[in-house]
Amino acid sequence: MVKVSDTLGKRLLQARSASGMTQGELAEAVGITQPSYSALERDISKSTSKIGSLARLLGVDAYWLETGEGAMRRSGLSEALTDYALPPETRRILHSLGKMTERKRKALLELISYSE
Repeated sequence: MVKVSDTLGKRLLQARSASGMTQGELAEAVGITQPSYSALERDISKSTSKIGSLARLLGVDAYWLETGEGAMRRSGLSEALTDYALPPETRRILHSLGKMTERKRKALLELISYSE
């Protein structure tokens, strides 16, 4: 019997599905191509130097992602304070904000303030 977390690819798929992110969004956020990320999920590629970045974006423990051992998510208050405790839509908005120029962020904040 094979558990979902038996391979890096299966752990990535499980965590990405829970996050609501697409392969393309995740790949772009960590600086790899979507086909390279897809190869990881399909267990064609067996490792990556981006484990820490992937774990942070997916909101999972890096050791769990790398080895399958331990808990998928850290427990306790620290988990509630991290961005992976946010709904997927909120994470996508924050990700988009991080990619905007300062001018666009200011314009968006003015728009939000105006509509309040």
